[in-house]
Amino acid sequence: MLNKENSISISKAAVIYFILGIVWIFFSDFILYSIFEKAANDFVLWEISKGIAFIFVTTLIFYFILKSFSNKLKLSNAELKKANNLYKALIEQSTEGVFRFELKTPVSTYLPVNKQIELACHIQNYNFSPMPPSTTGSIL
Repeated sequence: MLNKENSISISKAAVIYFILGIVWIFFSDFILYSIFEKAANDFVLWEISKGIAFIFVTTLIFYFILKSFSNKLKLSNAELKKANNLYKALIEQSTEGVFRFELKTPVSTYLPVNKQIELACHIQNYNFSPMPPSTTGSIL
């Protein structure tokens, strides 16, 4: 679906450019001809032919540039979708608790974990009471 929509929009952009370019060539050449009042009809035909050839070549260039960007975008979207699926699979199949939340002010990951938790709780106005340190003897 994404591929078809992209190719339609690329073709549409190229066709619009082509039509506007042709209109520009016709009107600008006729204006130039009326200003300089050249008597030869060949002047107009050569100018219009030159302009149409220019528009055709630049339309092809424009099309291939857009097509290249579209292909890069499709590849990027495919990689993003793959990474998202891997992330979902990791979270869904994890046997460990995984928590995700966003803070207004980020907490540095270079701090010790307990300090990160304490800062996050402080930012969210949550009362944080750290567990007292224990020894292995008190656990047994």
